Amino acid sequence: MASIRTYEKCGFSSEKELADYIKLQNELGKDLRQLQNELHIGYSSIRRTINKFKIKTIVGHGYLNHGFKTEQEFIDHLNKLYKTNTMPEIAIKLGVSTNTVQNHYFPKFKIKKRKFNESLFLKTKPANLTKIESEIINGMLLGDGSLYINKKFKFKNAVLLYTCHYVEVLDDIRYNLLKKLGWHFKIVSRFDKRTNKIYTNYTICSRSFPELTELKKKWYPNGIKIIPKNIILTPETCYWWYLGDGSSGNSSLILCTNGFTEKDVKFIANKIPVECAVYTTQGPMINIIKRKERRKFLDFIGPCRHKCYSKRWIINDKYMKPDKNFN
Repeated sequence: MASIRTYEKCGFSSEKELADYIKLQNELGKDLRQLQNELHIGYSSIRRTINKFKIKTIVGHGYLNHGFKTEQEFIDHLNKLYKTNTMPEIAIKLGVSTNTVQNHYFPKFKIKKRKFNESLFLKTKPANLTKIESEIINGMLLGDGSLYINKKFKFKNAVLLYTCHYVEVLDDIRYNLLKKLGWHFKIVSRFDKRTNKIYTNYTICSRSFPELTELKKKWYPNGIKIIPKNIILTPETCYWWYLGDGSSGNSSLILCTNGFTEKDVKFIANKIPVECAVYTTQGPMINIIKRKERRKFLDFIGPCRHKCYSKRWIINDKYMKPDKNFN
C-alpha cells in the first residue's frame, strides 16, 4: 500500500487521486516506467497502488507517447528497428525499459522474435579492440578458439567461439576481458570414441563484429585454420595459448598444436622466446624440455591468473622434486 508520504510527494490529496491519475495516464499510452520517472517515485510504489485499486493496466499502447498517430505505424517502426537492433538497443531508442519492449510491446503486437543465431549476426558497429584485447583473441585462436560466419544472414560478419573446461575462465572473458563482444554461454557434451566416454565442455559465442571478420580472413584464408605469418607472440597471447593448449608433464612443458600443420607448428615454434622442439609422433606438438627453459617460458607469460590452471605453473621433473614455489 502506498504511504501518505508517497501520494503527497506526487502532489495529490489522496491515494485514490493518485490511482486515478495512474489509470488515466496509462490509458493515454504511458507505461509504468515512464510514470515512475514523471512522478519521481519507485516502481514498487506505483505497482502497490495499482494492485490496491485493482487498476487494469494497458500495455503495448505507447504509440501515442512515441509520436505515432496509429498503432500500425508504431508496429511498422518496431519491425524496422528489429531488423538491425537488439532489444536493449530498441529500448534506448524508444526511451523505455528493455522489459517494456521485450515483454509488453512485442507480445502485444505479435512481432515474431528472431532466433538466437539470427541475433548473433546482426549488423554491429566496430568493437574497437584494444591492443591487449587483440592479443587475448590471438592466444584464444592459437588454442581452442575459432571464428565462424553464417552466410545465410544478410550481415556476414564473423563470431568468435571459445571452448573451455572451466566456467570461471569463460566468465572472466565475457564479463571482464572481452565484455564488449557480447557473449552467449552454452554447455556442449561430446562422445569421445577413443575413451568411450562423454565429456562436457562449456562454450561461449560472441556477437559478430567487423574486426572478427578481418581476423577470419587471416586465420582461415582458404577455409582452413592456419597460423598467420604476421602473428606476434606477446606474453598475453602466449598466456591464453598456454591455457587453451598447454600441459605440464614430468619432464616437459607441452603445447598441443596438433590442430595445425607441421609447417605451421615449426613456424610458430621459432617465434617462442625459449628453446623448444617439435615432435610429430601424435601430430605436431611443441615441447619445452629443459627445466630452465620451462621456467623461462612461465616467467615470460607471467603468473597464473586462473586458479583452475595453477598446476600448469608447477615445474615437474621425474628426477627432481616439483618446483612448487613458482605459483
